[in-house]
Amino acid sequence: MQNQNSYKDGIAHIYKEVMMKTDFRAKTNVKKKADMELIVKLAFDEKSKRQSDVIFAEQMSSTLSLKIVTPFVNGISNSNKVIISDYLYDIFYIDHDKARNELYFYLEGVQPIAE
Repeated sequence: MQNQNSYKDGIAHIYKEVMMKTDFRAKTNVKKKADMELIVKLAFDEKSKRQSDVIFAEQMSSTLSLKIVTPFVNGISNSNKVIISDYLYDIFYIDHDKARNELYFYLEGVQPIAE
């Protein structure tokens, strides 16, 4: 089946955390874009959150803030971060739809992100 999605809702910036530690060797939390390295920019469509999605998130000890679909791209994992409209999200699950060659991202909101 051919993908007919136009991905018109926005651009998701996928980042990898840069390992930064304090003087005590503790990992620091991401506070600004400079704390991360851009992997890829992806156009996306926002998807509705079904009741089953919300229950799934709760079972994974997460809160489903946003569910988006993008074209498939290799090299993205749950350890990456997403920025949409200057807001930082954790990826708690990625579902690959092989028939449509798309990725569904289940995102948990973290905080507004500074430049």
